[in-house]
Amino acid sequence: MKRCGMHGETGKSSVQKAFLSVNHFAALVAVWWLLFAGGIETVASWAGTDWSAGDALRRDLLFAGLFIYFIRVLFTSFYLLRRVMGWEEAITVSLWLYLLNVGFALMGATQKEEIGLAAGLGILMYLLGSVLNTASETMRHHWKQCPANKGKLYTRGLFGWSIHINYFGDVVLSIGLVLVCGNPWAFLLPMIMTAGFVFMHIPTLDRHLAEKYGEDFREYSNKTAKLTPFVY
Repeated sequence: MKRCGMHGETGKSSVQKAFLSVNHFAALVAVWWLLFAGGIETVASWAGTDWSAGDALRRDLLFAGLFIYFIRVLFTSFYLLRRVMGWEEAITVSLWLYLLNVGFALMGATQKEEIGLAAGLGILMYLLGSVLNTASETMRHHWKQCPANKGKLYTRGLFGWSIHINYFGDVVLSIGLVLVCGNPWAFLLPMIMTAGFVFMHIPTLDRHLAEKYGEDFREYSNKTAKLTPFVY
Protein backbone atom coordinates (compact mmCIF):
# COMPACT_ATOMS: atom_id res chain seq x y z
CA MET A 1 0.00 0.00 0.00
CA LYS A 2 1.36 3.41 -0.86
CA ARG A 3 2.16 5.85 1.88
CA CYS A 4 -0.42 8.49 2.64
CA GLY A 5 -0.73 11.44 4.97
CA MET A 6 -2.54 11.66 8.26
CA HIS A 7 -5.93 11.06 6.64
CA GLY A 8 -6.85 9.13 3.54
CA GLU A 9 -6.43 5.49 2.59
CA THR A 10 -7.51 2.72 4.90
CA GLY A 11 -4.96 0.24 6.18
CA LYS A 12 -3.66 -1.49 9.29
CA SER A 13 -0.24 0.18 9.77
CA SER A 14 0.45 -2.51 12.37
CA VAL A 15 4.13 -1.68 12.85
CA GLN A 16 3.51 2.03 13.35
CA LYS A 17 0.65 1.35 15.77
CA ALA A 18 2.81 -1.11 17.70
CA PHE A 19 5.58 1.51 17.87
CA LEU A 20 3.10 4.04 19.23
CA SER A 21 1.71 1.58 21.79
CA VAL A 22 5.15 0.55 23.06
CA ASN A 23 6.13 4.18 23.54
CA HIS A 24 2.84 4.95 25.27
CA PHE A 25 3.41 2.01 27.62
CA ALA A 26 6.95 3.24 28.32
CA ALA A 27 5.51 6.65 29.22
CA LEU A 28 3.08 4.94 31.58
CA VAL A 29 5.95 3.04 33.23
CA ALA A 30 7.69 6.39 33.74
CA VAL A 31 4.51 7.68 35.38
CA TRP A 32 4.43 4.70 37.76
CA TRP A 33 8.09 5.28 38.63
CA LEU A 34 7.50 8.95 39.36
CA LEU A 35 4.33 8.41 41.39
CA PHE A 36 5.08 5.25 43.34
CA ALA A 37 8.69 4.07 43.05
CA GLY A 38 10.66 7.05 44.32
CA GLY A 39 11.05 8.63 40.93
CA ILE A 40 9.97 12.08 42.05
CA GLU A 41 12.62 12.09 44.78
CA THR A 42 15.25 10.96 42.26
CA VAL A 43 14.27 13.75 39.86
CA ALA A 44 14.37 16.18 42.79
CA SER A 45 17.94 15.16 43.56
CA TRP A 46 18.90 15.70 39.91
CA ALA A 47 17.28 19.14 39.95
CA GLY A 48 18.64 20.10 43.38
CA THR A 49 15.16 20.56 44.90
CA ASP A 50 13.37 19.07 47.91
CA TRP A 51 10.37 17.55 46.10
CA SER A 52 8.75 14.54 47.76
CA ALA A 53 5.71 12.38 47.10
CA GLY A 54 2.42 14.07 47.92
CA ASP A 55 -1.10 12.86 48.72
CA ALA A 56 -1.38 9.12 48.03
CA LEU A 57 -4.99 9.19 46.79
CA ARG A 58 -4.20 11.98 44.33
CA ARG A 59 -1.33 9.93 42.92
CA ASP A 60 -3.57 6.85 42.70
CA LEU A 61 -6.22 8.79 40.78
CA LEU A 62 -3.66 10.29 38.41
CA PHE A 63 -2.23 6.90 37.58
CA ALA A 64 -5.70 5.39 37.12
CA GLY A 65 -6.67 8.18 34.72
CA LEU A 66 -3.51 7.85 32.66
CA PHE A 67 -3.78 4.03 32.63
CA ILE A 68 -7.38 4.17 31.36
CA TYR A 69 -6.24 6.66 28.72
CA PHE A 70 -3.59 4.13 27.62
CA ILE A 71 -6.24 1.39 27.26
CA ARG A 72 -8.49 3.73 25.27
CA VAL A 73 -5.68 4.67 22.89
CA LEU A 74 -4.94 0.97 22.35
CA PHE A 75 -8.60 0.32 21.57
CA THR A 76 -8.76 3.26 19.19
CA SER A 77 -5.51 2.41 17.41
CA PHE A 78 -6.11 -1.28 16.81
CA TYR A 79 -9.90 -1.46 16.54
CA LEU A 80 -11.41 1.88 15.58
CA LEU A 81 -8.64 3.41 13.46
CA ARG A 82 -8.89 2.01 9.92
CA ARG A 83 -6.81 4.57 8.07
CA VAL A 84 -3.07 4.41 7.46
CA MET A 85 -0.86 5.75 10.24
CA GLY A 86 2.42 7.04 8.83
CA TRP A 87 5.72 7.08 10.69
CA GLU A 88 5.66 10.85 11.12
CA GLU A 89 2.33 10.63 12.92
CA ALA A 90 3.41 7.65 15.05
CA ILE A 91 6.57 9.45 16.20
CA THR A 92 4.86 12.81 16.79
CA VAL A 93 2.02 11.29 18.81
CA SER A 94 4.50 9.19 20.81
CA LEU A 95 6.43 12.31 21.80
CA TRP A 96 3.21 14.04 22.78
CA LEU A 97 2.16 11.07 24.94
CA TYR A 98 5.51 11.19 26.76
CA LEU A 99 5.00 14.91 27.44
CA LEU A 100 1.38 14.45 28.53
CA ASN A 101 1.98 11.50 30.85
CA VAL A 102 5.26 12.61 32.41
CA GLY A 103 4.02 16.20 32.66
CA PHE A 104 0.93 15.25 34.66
CA ALA A 105 2.96 12.91 36.86
CA LEU A 106 5.64 15.51 37.62
CA MET A 107 3.14 18.26 38.39
CA GLY A 108 0.80 16.09 40.44
CA ALA A 109 3.17 13.83 42.36
CA THR A 110 4.26 16.43 44.90
CA GLN A 111 0.88 17.98 45.80
CA LYS A 112 0.43 17.48 49.55
CA GLU A 113 -3.17 18.68 49.92
CA GLU A 114 -5.86 16.03 50.24
CA ILE A 115 -8.19 15.89 47.26
CA GLY A 116 -11.37 17.94 47.51
CA LEU A 117 -14.24 19.23 45.41
CA ALA A 118 -11.95 20.35 42.58
CA ALA A 119 -10.57 16.84 42.19
CA GLY A 120 -14.10 15.43 42.32
CA LEU A 121 -15.11 17.75 39.50
CA GLY A 122 -11.97 16.68 37.67
CA ILE A 123 -12.97 13.02 37.89
CA LEU A 124 -16.40 13.82 36.42
CA MET A 125 -14.81 15.84 33.60
CA TYR A 126 -12.35 13.04 32.92
CA LEU A 127 -15.18 10.50 32.64
CA LEU A 128 -17.26 12.82 30.45
CA GLY A 129 -14.36 13.54 28.12
CA SER A 130 -13.50 9.84 27.84
CA VAL A 131 -17.10 9.02 26.89
CA LEU A 132 -17.29 11.87 24.37
CA ASN A 133 -14.12 10.64 22.66
CA THR A 134 -14.52 6.88 22.66
CA ALA A 135 -18.31 6.69 22.35
CA SER A 136 -18.39 9.09 19.41
CA GLU A 137 -15.69 7.19 17.53
CA THR A 138 -17.25 3.81 18.34
CA MET A 139 -20.67 4.89 17.03
CA ARG A 140 -19.07 6.25 13.87
CA HIS A 141 -17.07 3.05 13.42
CA HIS A 142 -20.15 0.82 13.62
CA TRP A 143 -22.11 3.12 11.28
CA LYS A 144 -19.36 2.97 8.69
CA GLN A 145 -19.28 -0.85 8.86
CA CYS A 146 -22.71 -0.95 7.21
CA PRO A 147 -22.24 -1.41 3.43
CA ALA A 148 -25.10 1.04 2.75
CA ASN A 149 -23.07 3.83 4.38
CA LYS A 150 -19.88 3.26 2.39
CA GLY A 151 -18.47 6.55 1.12
CA LYS A 152 -20.93 8.65 3.13
CA LEU A 153 -20.14 11.39 5.65
CA TYR A 154 -21.06 10.56 9.25
CA THR A 155 -22.83 13.47 10.95
CA ARG A 156 -24.98 11.64 13.48
CA GLY A 157 -24.82 10.99 17.21
CA LEU A 158 -22.30 13.07 19.12
CA PHE A 159 -20.82 14.33 15.85
CA GLY A 160 -24.06 16.26 15.42
CA TRP A 161 -22.89 18.50 18.27
CA SER A 162 -19.37 19.11 16.96
CA ILE A 163 -17.43 18.12 13.85
CA HIS A 164 -14.51 17.09 16.07
CA ILE A 165 -16.34 16.04 19.23
CA ASN A 166 -13.70 13.33 19.78
CA TYR A 167 -11.02 16.02 20.02
CA PHE A 168 -13.24 18.03 22.36
CA GLY A 169 -13.52 14.95 24.57
CA ASP A 170 -9.74 14.79 24.88
CA VAL A 171 -9.62 18.47 25.89
CA VAL A 172 -12.32 17.94 28.54
CA LEU A 173 -10.63 14.88 30.04
CA SER A 174 -7.24 16.62 30.11
CA ILE A 175 -8.75 19.55 32.02
CA GLY A 176 -10.23 17.00 34.40
CA LEU A 177 -6.75 15.56 34.96
CA VAL A 178 -5.47 19.06 35.71
CA LEU A 179 -8.04 19.38 38.51
CA VAL A 180 -7.07 15.97 39.87
CA CYS A 181 -3.41 16.98 39.57
CA GLY A 182 -3.99 20.05 41.77
CA ASN A 183 -1.25 22.10 40.13
CA PRO A 184 -2.27 25.18 38.08
CA TRP A 185 0.85 24.83 35.91
CA ALA A 186 -0.67 21.61 34.56
CA PHE A 187 -3.14 23.75 32.58
CA LEU A 188 -0.29 24.20 30.10
CA LEU A 189 -0.91 20.63 28.86
CA PRO A 190 -4.57 21.05 27.75
CA MET A 191 -3.63 24.47 26.35
CA ILE A 192 -0.95 22.86 24.15
CA MET A 193 -3.39 20.11 23.19
CA THR A 194 -6.11 22.59 22.23
CA ALA A 195 -3.68 24.69 20.20
CA GLY A 196 -2.58 21.57 18.33
CA PHE A 197 -6.17 20.70 17.51
CA VAL A 198 -7.20 24.23 16.47
CA PHE A 199 -4.14 25.18 14.43
CA MET A 200 -2.95 21.80 13.07
CA HIS A 201 -5.25 18.78 13.24
CA ILE A 202 -8.62 20.42 12.58
CA PRO A 203 -7.53 22.45 9.51
CA THR A 204 -5.77 19.39 8.06
CA LEU A 205 -8.72 17.09 8.63
CA ASP A 206 -11.25 19.67 7.41
CA ARG A 207 -9.38 20.01 4.12
CA HIS A 208 -9.40 16.25 3.69
CA LEU A 209 -13.13 16.01 4.48
CA ALA A 210 -13.94 18.87 2.11
CA GLU A 211 -12.04 17.14 -0.69
CA LYS A 212 -13.62 13.76 0.00
CA TYR A 213 -17.25 14.74 0.70
CA GLY A 214 -17.59 18.08 -1.12
CA GLU A 215 -20.94 19.81 -0.67
CA ASP A 216 -22.05 17.37 2.05
CA PHE A 217 -19.17 18.46 4.27
CA ARG A 218 -19.65 22.16 3.48
CA GLU A 219 -23.30 21.96 4.56
CA TYR A 220 -22.35 20.03 7.68
CA SER A 221 -19.57 22.46 8.65
CA ASN A 222 -21.81 25.50 8.08
CA LYS A 223 -24.29 24.36 10.73
CA THR A 224 -22.04 22.50 13.18
CA ALA A 225 -19.41 23.72 15.65
CA LYS A 226 -15.86 22.71 14.85
CA LEU A 227 -14.65 21.74 18.34
CA THR A 228 -16.68 23.05 21.29
CA PRO A 229 -20.47 22.63 20.95
CA PHE A 230 -22.31 25.99 20.66
CA VAL A 231 -19.02 27.93 20.99
CA TYR A 232 -16.47 27.14 18.25
